[in-house]
Amino acid sequence: MIQKLIEKLNKKRLKERISSAIVMVALIVSISGVVGAVSGIIVSNRYNYALKNYGFSQGDIGKMMITFADTRSYLRAAIGYQDENLVNSCAENYEKKKESCQQYTKEVKIRFHLRMRRKSIAASQKN
Repeated sequence: MIQKLIEKLNKKRLKERISSAIVMVALIVSISGVVGAVSGIIVSNRYNYALKNYGFSQGDIGKMMITFADTRSYLRAAIGYQDENLVNSCAENYEKKKESCQQYTKEVKIRFHLRMRRKSIAASQKN
């Protein structure tokens, strides 16, 4: 394929060869630029989504860990602040985060028990 293209270019005049070569290079660069830009956008979006929802851990455990860290932070703030409005605000946020953390803990426990049950079923089926 490339040899046929080179043969066609050799039969053309110099000005036509240079023009054809420039068009081909521009086309190849444009295609690679578009592919690179699209893949960069996709990777960036997925990375931002992962950081937003999971931090550096994965799945429900990551969500639980982040929520637990936020809960601990609000509790420390409620204990350490002296302004009553800030203390009340932190106490409210603490309660919300505590409930979320407890919900994520329940979800993690359920998934853990389901995995363990599947493993035991698979092990019993092998025997």
